[in-house]
Amino acid sequence: MDKSQAACNEALQNYTTVLSQNGLLSRTTKHELFSNLTEIMSFQRKFLAGLEVINKLPWQEQRWGRHFTESESHFITLYAPFCVNFWKNDIPDIRSNNGNTPISNRVLQIKEMFDNLLPYHDLPYSSRWLVTRGYRYPLFLESLLKASSPDTYPYYEELKNGVAAANRVAYAWDDDRRRVDNRQIAADLRGCVADWEGHQVDTFGVLLLHDSFIVSENGIDQLCYGFLFERILLFCVDPPAGAVLPFHPTVPPRRLRTPLILKSHIPVTHVISAQEPSSPTPPQANLQEYSLNLRWRGNNGLEACTLRFPGLRCHLRDSWVTEIGKLIAGYAELRRTS
Repeated sequence: MDKSQAACNEALQNYTTVLSQNGLLSRTTKHELFSNLTEIMSFQRKFLAGLEVINKLPWQEQRWGRHFTESESHFITLYAPFCVNFWKNDIPDIRSNNGNTPISNRVLQIKEMFDNLLPYHDLPYSSRWLVTRGYRYPLFLESLLKASSPDTYPYYEELKNGVAAANRVAYAWDDDRRRVDNRQIAADLRGCVADWEGHQVDTFGVLLLHDSFIVSENGIDQLCYGFLFERILLFCVDPPAGAVLPFHPTVPPRRLRTPLILKSHIPVTHVISAQEPSSPTPPQANLQEYSLNLRWRGNNGLEACTLRFPGLRCHLRDSWVTEIGKLIAGYAELRRTS
């Protein structure tokens, strides 16, 4: 079931060797992207061999859940560095090759070599395959779980544990990716906001969440870009049409590529609650919408607004509710113990 991944992994390893031998990857870039590729290959071979052994057994003897549970720690510890480096070093960075001749140009000179190694001669695709394939395991195990029952399959509970293990791996990878993205977004934000109005970016803490949503306050709706840091919640907006603002993005900018205006900010210590409305707003124009009500102590007493996440973005709304709730609880505990 996973031979295609093993073949792709082998081709990727050969690919990196050719890139290095022909001077297309510097040592630094190769280390950043493929520092533990050999260890991943070794683990993947053993993991695939285990899958093949299980698949040859009668259904009543197939212990899929145990195999994934026993492999959970390896998936997290081995793949995490690769995932982080893969997401951190995106395509523009790889092609720029740390100031050397762009890889995309030099690849054309030895394209014949790649044809023998990888039919689609696409390094980013191969790297992405190595990462994204792991996200399919929960679906595979869940399909087995749905097709079985405690009465017909003796290792049903073991399979349930395997599903949980595969999901934990996916969640761990998601957390790694979010941390990488957030670090870059925070760095880009420093140069994208035209006027920080005296705020010191270094005091904001770690960026936890960022998203775009409609902010409804005092009967006025406005598209905003929200940035939830450990110590402050920022709301930014696009500049008016035709406005010329100072813009100093980081190089190369990955996400934020346009100037922003700081509309408002809320110290996290002033936030009282972030909750789903008790009576959700009716969908508009057949488009479902998810909201959260935000309340905080402002300069003129209690203030409130509603953040509206249009479309099928319930999970994003829930993430904001959860993260803000954690911060509120954390600061409450800090005040209690100080």
